[in-house]
Amino acid sequence: MEGSDLYGFIPYSRNGGHTWQVTTIAGSVQMSGLVLENQRDGWVTDISSNYKKVEYKTTDGGIKWQRSGHRPKITVPSTVSGISASTRGTVPAGLTIKYAIRFPGGLTWAQATGPAVGPYYPTYLLRLTADGRAWTTVPGR
Repeated sequence: MEGSDLYGFIPYSRNGGHTWQVTTIAGSVQMSGLVLENQRDGWVTDISSNYKKVEYKTTDGGIKWQRSGHRPKITVPSTVSGISASTRGTVPAGLTIKYAIRFPGGLTWAQATGPAVGPYYPTYLLRLTADGRAWTTVPGR
């Protein structure tokens, strides 16, 4: 799994993506390069408010994060790595899918944006449902 610097939080799921919660890193400005090596161990890079890169690690699947002095080289096995997927299917009104990824085990996820709230376009996590015919927003907390 890779993250994005679009978010000021890190999403995590305890049940294979059926529901999601979010966690934050105190003082975080811009998180990027999120990588989970397995269900427990992962790393993320944060750009702090004084523009310094700080590495954080988790050992509980992303619920809690602590500073880490280094970031190991991780090779993600193909058995857990997603592949690009079709964005066909009904999308919730006002949303536009940016990209979609299908993972082993059958779950397909997409990142979507819209509609505009002033100058800002909110970002949504979608899951493919209805036997591949419809996208559904995934609620947070």
